[in-house]
Amino acid sequence: MYIIKTMPHKPKSELVIYPNQEIRKIIFQALLLNTILGGQFTSRINLNLRERNGYTYGATSRFNYFKDAAFFEVSTSCGVENTANAVNEILFELEQIKSGIKDSELEFAKSSITKRFPLSFETYGQLTSGLSGRVLFDLSPDYFSNYVDNVNSVSKAEVNQAANYFINNNALTIVLVGDKTKIIQQIQNLGVGIYEVDLYGNVQI
Repeated sequence: MYIIKTMPHKPKSELVIYPNQEIRKIIFQALLLNTILGGQFTSRINLNLRERNGYTYGATSRFNYFKDAAFFEVSTSCGVENTANAVNEILFELEQIKSGIKDSELEFAKSSITKRFPLSFETYGQLTSGLSGRVLFDLSPDYFSNYVDNVNSVSKAEVNQAANYFINNNALTIVLVGDKTKIIQQIQNLGVGIYEVDLYGNVQI
């Protein structure tokens, strides 16, 4: 499903892709999956869109957590003429990672996450945010003290399982913001539902 937010004459398109699966009890598997897929500069999606194809200056993915729900998203900004190309490459990477990750990718992701972890507590604001998050999400009292061990204990098989749990290219919501006339030309023959919304999110009939 595509949702198009019209901004006439906008030279770039903003892309956000939301798989619909929810996140429950596999936080560390999800963290490693995201790091490999789109959570850092050397991630698959960024290397594809930025380095190989030059569609964007950067593309990222993230898990967004709330009290009673969570979702995964991929987002980027690209030249409007490359909107469909960028979407197709993101969909390719989402599908490709379900075929499995490499040992080297997993080890690099673990190293990156665990080395960055102490930087999460450099300021009073970060400490407050971390502690309040532990309470809000009902995390175990030893969540932070065991964080590094929990990251390092995740296996490649568990990350692969998480990829197949979270990612389903047949159940995506794709939000495109930009010049409608130029975007529609690129996606109208893809055989999926397209909804146009105004600046306030109201569906245009």
